[in-house]
Amino acid sequence: MTILFLRHPGEGQLALFAGGELGPLARWRIEGHLNGCAACRQTVSEFFEVRSQVMDLGDLPHVDWASFGERIRREVERARQEPMPVPVWRPAWGAAVAFAVLLVAGAYVARHELTPLGPVLGASAGGVELRMGSEQVLTLIHASDATAPVQRLVVSGAVSARSVDQETGNITVTNVYAQ
Repeated sequence: MTILFLRHPGEGQLALFAGGELGPLARWRIEGHLNGCAACRQTVSEFFEVRSQVMDLGDLPHVDWASFGERIRREVERARQEPMPVPVWRPAWGAAVAFAVLLVAGAYVARHELTPLGPVLGASAGGVELRMGSEQVLTLIHASDATAPVQRLVVSGAVSARSVDQETGNITVTNVYAQ
C-alpha cells in the first residue's frame, strides 16, 4: 500500500487504467500504487490480457448502412400511412373509472344515510307534516290566517303546533306523535 492510496483502488479504476481511459492524475496515482502492490499489478495484467483477446476477435461483420437506412425509411413511411389503432384501455382510464365508482358509491350511501327510514315530523307556518323516507304521508294544515303567529315545538318523535284564529279567537292545538 502506498501513500497515494489508503486502500487498494477498485476494480473499475484498474480496468479503466488497463484500457487507457483514465485522466493523467488518476493514471499517475494508479501507476504509483502498482509499483508497490503485486495483487493490483496481477489484476491489471489480467485486464490487459482480456483486452488483447477481445481486440484479436477481429472486426465487426460488414453492414450495408445505406440499405439499412432505406429499409428504416420505408418502415417509417408505411407506419405513417396506416391508421393508429385506438387502445381499448389506457392506464389513466383506470384511475378515472375508480374515481367514478367511488363517487357513485358515495352518493348512494349519502342518499340512504341522509334519507331517514322511519317517520319524520316537522312543523311550519302552514301546518304539521309527517314524512316516511322522502315521501310526504300526512299534512295537517292550520286553519288560521297566514298572518297569525304559530307556535311550534318539535321534539324527537313529537310535534306540537298552536295557532289562534284572528276572526273567532279560537285556539287550535295540533299534537302529532310518531313511533
